[in-house]
Amino acid sequence: LRRLGVDAHLIARVGDDPLGRMVTDHLRAEGLTTRGVVVDHDRPTACYLREWLPDGERRLTYYRTDSAGSRLCADDVAFPEPTPGLLHLTGITPALGPSAAAAVDVAIGLATSLGVPISFDPNFRPRLWSAEAARPLLRRIAARSDVLLMSAGRPTAFDARYFGPLPRAQIQTVVSPLLTW
Repeated sequence: LRRLGVDAHLIARVGDDPLGRMVTDHLRAEGLTTRGVVVDHDRPTACYLREWLPDGERRLTYYRTDSAGSRLCADDVAFPEPTPGLLHLTGITPALGPSAAAAVDVAIGLATSLGVPISFDPNFRPRLWSAEAARPLLRRIAARSDVLLMSAGRPTAFDARYFGPLPRAQIQTVVSPLLTW
């Protein structure tokens, strides 16, 4: 977003480690506001590796268990001044654990109270949580969102096999391979 000239602010947790410092330094270099990034002195920065296999498929390896990011909590959520024009969420954050899911709920409540539109990319990852566990949380987030972003070329978390129809008619579905990386 910054490269498109849009102000961006991140709410996250990183560890007090070289990877956490590299991430925040890179975000600052790109012009993002990092006031919402909490440095956790007790847990490492999470990461995942993407491996492209010879058959063209990809394999993801996650290093998130008991990470700083998995401890994101409601107290970490604050919006910068001026009020943002959009809150963007992904389904990965609530998959990290109950406190991260609570942080998402707080962010949605804050955005709603301030009249900030909400965009949501479900980004369902079966390796992070089961469809049964994800279903109620992702449906609740989608129901409170104004824009639903879906990735082209792969099944979505809102495929009828997982979730059935969406509960809110005003959601606009945007399909764009440019939004995934």
